[in-house]
Amino acid sequence: MLIDRTKITFWFDDVCSEDIGIRVIDFPSFTGAEKRVTTYTIPGRNGDLTYWDGSFGNVSCEINCFIVSADKIDEALTAVNGWLAGSGYKRFAISSELGRYRMARITNAADIAIRMGVIAPFTIKLDCKPQRFFDEENTITLPSTGGTVYNPTPFTSQPIMRCFMKDQFTLLAEEINIGTSKVRISGTQNLKNADWVDIDFDTKMAKNSLGNDVPVESFESPGLAPGENSITTSYDSFFSGFEILPRWWTL
Repeated sequence: MLIDRTKITFWFDDVCSEDIGIRVIDFPSFTGAEKRVTTYTIPGRNGDLTYWDGSFGNVSCEINCFIVSADKIDEALTAVNGWLAGSGYKRFAISSELGRYRMARITNAADIAIRMGVIAPFTIKLDCKPQRFFDEENTITLPSTGGTVYNPTPFTSQPIMRCFMKDQFTLLAEEINIGTSKVRISGTQNLKNADWVDIDFDTKMAKNSLGNDVPVESFESPGLAPGENSITTSYDSFFSGFEILPRWWTL
C-alpha cells in the first residue's frame, strides 16, 4: 500500500503531531541497525577475529516538519518541552511504519524551539533503540505449572512476566525455568502481602504489586528465544499463575 508523504503523522509519548499543528514534509529517514561487533587482531595470524554479542546499536531518525499556523506555535512548543521532560526514552510511532513502535529520545530540542519561533521548517532528530516492537500483542496466560510460549520472530524478546502469588507459601526462593536457563527470586517478607510480582527481563529487576523491589538472586535467562520456549516451576511453587507481555520485536 502506497503512503501519501503529505499525510504522514507521528506520535511521541502518546502526543500526536497533527493535534499540535506539526505537519510532516516528507518521509522520515532511519539509519540501519548495526550489529555490535568486537574485532580482535592476533599477531602472526592472517585476518581478524570478530565477536558479535547478539546486540544491535541505536538507530537515528530525522523528520522534516513545519508548523501549520502561527496560532499553533505555543501548543507545539509546550508539547516538545513535555517530550523532553526526563532523560529516558519515550514511545515513538509513525504512520509509515504501521503496527510497530520504537523507543526514542529527541536530541535537538534547542534548534527545534528556535526555528518554531520564526515559523521556519525544522527537523526533529531522534535517537532510537534498534527494536521495532509490535504495536499490539496479546498477553499470554499460563497456569501455575507453566507451559509453552512460541516466539514468532527471529529475535529473543525480553518480556515482563507477571507472577501471581498464592495465599500461602513456605519456600525461601523460587526458580522459573525458561528453556535451559532460569530466573531465581527470593521468597522474602515483601512477597507475603503482595498479589503479584512483575519480573522485567529488560531491566533484570522485579517489583511486587505494592511497588516494592523484590530481590532477584540470579538472572540467567536472556528472555524468550525464537521458536518454542518451555516455562516450568517447582511442584510446590508459590505462584498461582502467570501473565506474560512478550514484547515481540523486529528490526
